[in-house]
Amino acid sequence: MQVNAGAVAALTAAGKAVSLLPVGVLAIEGTFRKGDIIRLTDEKGHLLGLGIAEYGSDKALERLGQQHQRPLVHYDYLFLTPTLA
Repeated sequence: MQVNAGAVAALTAAGKAVSLLPVGVLAIEGTFRKGDIIRLTDEKGHLLGLGIAEYGSDKALERLGQQHQRPLVHYDYLFLTPTLA
């Protein structure tokens, strides 16, 4: 799953626990179901981390880029790579 620069900035901000929202997602690769572990990458394809999907790829595609939606990855289940955390 590819996220935009705004999402990268929000997720990596010091001292804040932030969930990944659909508004920050640029592209979804492959299919997944609720509870699956998904890879998060930036716009250049660099690995940001892993997260547990709160819902499946079908719903995520419907909500792609939309505001005021449930988090796709809740911060409790978001694991950023050490270089960015």
